[in-house]
Amino acid sequence: MSGATDDIRGKTTTLRAAANFVRNSLKSGSNTDTTALEDLSKTLLNLQIDEPEQLRLLLDIVRFFYLSGKPDAGLKVALQARTLALGSGDAKANASLLMLIGVCSADTGNLPTAMEVYADALSLAQKSGDTLQECKIWQNLGVALSYSGLHRESINCSRQALGLAGGLNEASGIAQMVYMNMAVCHLNLDEIDQGLTIITKAIDLTLVPDSTHAILNRVLAENYYARLLIEKSDFKAAQHHALVARHFASQSKSPRADISASVAEGLAEVFSGQSDIGISRLTATLERGIALKVTIREVLVALVKAHEHIGQHD
Repeated sequence: MSGATDDIRGKTTTLRAAANFVRNSLKSGSNTDTTALEDLSKTLLNLQIDEPEQLRLLLDIVRFFYLSGKPDAGLKVALQARTLALGSGDAKANASLLMLIGVCSADTGNLPTAMEVYADALSLAQKSGDTLQECKIWQNLGVALSYSGLHRESINCSRQALGLAGGLNEASGIAQMVYMNMAVCHLNLDEIDQGLTIITKAIDLTLVPDSTHAILNRVLAENYYARLLIEKSDFKAAQHHALVARHFASQSKSPRADISASVAEGLAEVFSGQSDIGISRLTATLERGIALKVTIREVLVALVKAHEHIGQHD
């Protein structure tokens, strides 16, 4: 009996320590031993002490890897956690896990898998009446469609998400991400005025970001704002928003945020007459993106635009 009690006590201590480590990792951004976090995910999968808490921590580990620009690692953990989620019978947890598998799959370029798991997650959320989860899934589905170049379809998904978010007080963070995705779609559709109107709404929702994720979203919003302003030939304002993006990126310690800020800076420099500096920055950013396997397409698009602007069409 004593041995069983000691075993439970030891597992409880391990779980408590894991919760502290994961929480601190999310706060610190990329300044975390990712190997230790991968090892911790294996421990959580087999701990058998509090499966709902184990699953919650695994989902947070996946979120950490996504935010720190390691979607491959996040996808690996998410797929390993799927058996635990299915065994729990918790529809909300299963929908959350499927959504994270979709997010990481889309970020690594596996869009068919992303679409498939989003459809499954959407079905679960709707069956369980989880409006907040459904809202998040529509938002992420919109992002995946945007990655695929289906910008009109993406905007339709974003509108669906906004319709659901309107009745949810806690969904303001989702609304910001929806506005950001819509702004990018309008940018790609050359609907600049619509994009500018929408991106200001996104920024208004996070004037003072208070978490790693919120800071990343603010960096992305400032990036999109700068790129939209470049299309209006307002290069001075674009430089300002690129500097704001850099300010917040330096706070986030996230490689993803750093790359996004560098894209905004590089484009603003090229279109403000500092073409050598801007293209050099974008080239170095592409190398980082390739090394991290993150946001490569965005950097390539920026480089193409920069070279076209200075007449280097080859």
